[in-house]
Amino acid sequence: MADDQASAPSDDPNKVSEGKPESRDDAKKTEAEVIPPEAEEVIRKAMEAGGPKALLSVFGEFSRTTGPDPQTIKVLAEVEKHAEDSRLKGYQATLANRDKQAERDHAFRIKSLNHASVKSGIILGVAVIGVVTGLYLWISGSQQIGGYMLFASFMAIWQVLGDKQPFGSG
Repeated sequence: MADDQASAPSDDPNKVSEGKPESRDDAKKTEAEVIPPEAEEVIRKAMEAGGPKALLSVFGEFSRTTGPDPQTIKVLAEVEKHAEDSRLKGYQATLANRDKQAERDHAFRIKSLNHASVKSGIILGVAVIGVVTGLYLWISGSQQIGGYMLFASFMAIWQVLGDKQPFGSG
């Protein structure tokens, strides 16, 4: 008998329904009351000022007072997730660009080092030939020219072995 009373619909007009409007007019009234005009103004200003994050903070404040509906929270969470995903993709693209630039810089440095090594090798070869020629001139009797050739060749060798470029930037 107690079950029959619990399952029977109540005809008491003073009893409040369980959140479900009984007519179409009541449904419109309930929807209009979900967000008061003052709250709509605050939401609009928050969106203009700070975007979704500011809107989340506004709805967080509502959750302490009246509470937003679950669908609104879900949409806001999706907006925030999309923003974070976009930020992550941008950061990943930035890292990829940095990696590519580092690879290009590394390849340039290797190429530059190879060119400097070839240049140093050529200068060293010419300096050794200068030393041999200077010794020949010194021994054959042209000591002044041979001396200058030896001095210049030794200075070039000194520069190359000291890792300084005698002719050019180094």
